[in-house]
Amino acid sequence: MKNLSILICFTLYIFSCTDQENKKDTQRTENRTQPEILYQTLNKKGVLLGKDIKMLLKDSNYKDISYLNKRSVDILGISEKFYKTNSNDDTCKSFKYVKIKVDNLEGVVKGDLVYELDMNNKENKQLKTVNNDIEFIPAHNYVMKAFDDNQMPTGCTNVSPVLLHNKKTKDFTLIKLVNKNIYYDDCDYLYFIGTEVAFDVIDKVYEENNKINLIWKIYAQDGSYVDMLISVYLKNNEIVGEIIHSTKKR
Repeated sequence: MKNLSILICFTLYIFSCTDQENKKDTQRTENRTQPEILYQTLNKKGVLLGKDIKMLLKDSNYKDISYLNKRSVDILGISEKFYKTNSNDDTCKSFKYVKIKVDNLEGVVKGDLVYELDMNNKENKQLKTVNNDIEFIPAHNYVMKAFDDNQMPTGCTNVSPVLLHNKKTKDFTLIKLVNKNIYYDDCDYLYFIGTEVAFDVIDKVYEENNKINLIWKIYAQDGSYVDMLISVYLKNNEIVGEIIHSTKKR
């Protein structure tokens, strides 16, 4: 009877040790599948833009900050690598994680939801006024671009909102589109679009009848382009953009 008890205890001990080893193996596996994310430090200005914005806080809890949509943020860092929400997602849906600070909150959001203001972009256009205090600035998010770091095409499309910057008040405002056409039918705001075969530029900016007019061009790889006139003005206390006409030329 005593030998039987010893055998049972020894068997239970073996199972206990095996279970602990399995737990350790599982933990090591989880650590391998969820590696530490390395970040590159930044000091940039940006804006949040999205319908479902979740922030990962320092205590590892998520907070819904969708109510901060269209708010300006400080960009503190970006992940060194691209990630996917699901492993089988298309490469064009990959993104970098971005550390941001907004109000009294600091945490991490997905890179498709935060747009860095391209303050020194050569495509920035200034409205010639007495004080030159109005300019149009594109912003980019942290997703896979149309061209990679080696300037090789990826097949992805980039959407970059164009914001109105009032340098006097230091405000950055998204320009809501009040109408759409065949070239701009999938976005609520005025934006640049970039692919491996086409890109947008603002060719000219001028003021007329209390509106700011933009001569907007979409250039294609085959040498053709679309010439558009877009008026920007205040409507119901909101900055809006209206596509007046568009003409395809060769």
